[in-house]
Amino acid sequence: MKSFRNESSKIKPLVISSVLITLVLLLAWPLMALSKRYPVTKAFFDIRAKLLKAQEIAIKSKARGVFVIQVDHSKYVVGIDKKPYNLDGTFDQQVITGELDEGFTLSTPDDIVFNSDGNVINLEGGLSTAIIRLERDKKLVRTILMHSSGAIESR
Repeated sequence: MKSFRNESSKIKPLVISSVLITLVLLLAWPLMALSKRYPVTKAFFDIRAKLLKAQEIAIKSKARGVFVIQVDHSKYVVGIDKKPYNLDGTFDQQVITGELDEGFTLSTPDDIVFNSDGNVINLEGGLSTAIIRLERDKKLVRTILMHSSGAIESR
């Protein structure tokens, strides 16, 4: 009998420690996955905030707001284009500048222009949808659509 008790007293701590290690791993696994996605989510919300700020500036200033991606694709500028409007997507006054975290780049077919009502428009003034590609280390991680109404969608 005595030897059985000695055996069970050795097994209990082993079982308890195994259960604790399993619980820690089960909790840590999702956190590791989140830490990998966090930079992408942060970059998306940063761009989203700047797009909404450009829209707000256009409405408040009763002018066009322009979101321009710089040549290196990691920096962007928000500006105001007052009447008479420039036909090439440039702006008269720079309002905001920003830069993405290292490894991230943006691309879009055209500069993003907002009219004084906050709608996304093309350079001719017609309603449009802006498409922005967010890449990390030259791999597409998100496609951001900003519809003419100002609604933002992420894919």
